[in-house]
Amino acid sequence: MAGFNHFGAIAIGMKPALRKIESERILDLEAKVQAYAPVLSSFMQSSVYSVLPDGTSDYGNAIEPPGDSYLLPEEAPGNDMSGIVGVAANYGEYVNYGTRYMAAQPFFDQACADAGTEFEAKFAGLEDILRGLI
Repeated sequence: MAGFNHFGAIAIGMKPALRKIESERILDLEAKVQAYAPVLSSFMQSSVYSVLPDGTSDYGNAIEPPGDSYLLPEEAPGNDMSGIVGVAANYGEYVNYGTRYMAAQPFFDQACADAGTEFEAKFAGLEDILRGLI
């Protein structure tokens, strides 16, 4: 049966298709973290950044830090198939998880939980992306 085996085209297209899905997932998560972040001075919200699988980063776009706040160093993904969403404000972890003096405001955790269902929907579209290659 001629034209039945499309494994070569699928194999070539798999990595770019998965990187596209991962990039969309990272950008969606970054937007959710920014939307859920508590705002007092806007520094923490503006310090949310992403690094995509292709290395594109929007780190360092934060406003001037108030008081003794500062930006933590940028993190890098471990390979070319993953990305990172981070909060560079040095106090972001304390806001998210709380301290003994302050109740937690779990903005990052909530954004991750909400973004999970969207990722499943995007990943379900992988078959359609690959079908377009044949």
